[in-house]
Amino acid sequence: MLIIKISDGLGNQFFQYALARSLSIKNNTVVNLDKTYIKNNTLRDYKLDQFNIVDNKLTLLEEIFFIHFYRIIRLIIIKLNKKNKIFKNINWE
Repeated sequence: MLIIKISDGLGNQFFQYALARSLSIKNNTVVNLDKTYIKNNTLRDYKLDQFNIVDNKLTLLEEIFFIHFYRIIRLIIIKLNKKNKIFKNINWE
């Protein structure tokens, strides 16, 4: 399973989807679109639904695990990195 976070305008949305679709074909897996960022953005709208875009819906359990768990782990790594400088050359933000 491949999850791609959709953000910004239509051109960026196309690029993000094209990259995810290419990787999914190469790895023989399905693409899931994470639209949480674009739903909360007041300047941009999700536009890919106007095209023939295959979007496999995440179940509630998958969404909680993959999206929210990832965010929690990312925040923990950022906090640890700021305190201990564990990952010196990686920009997590």
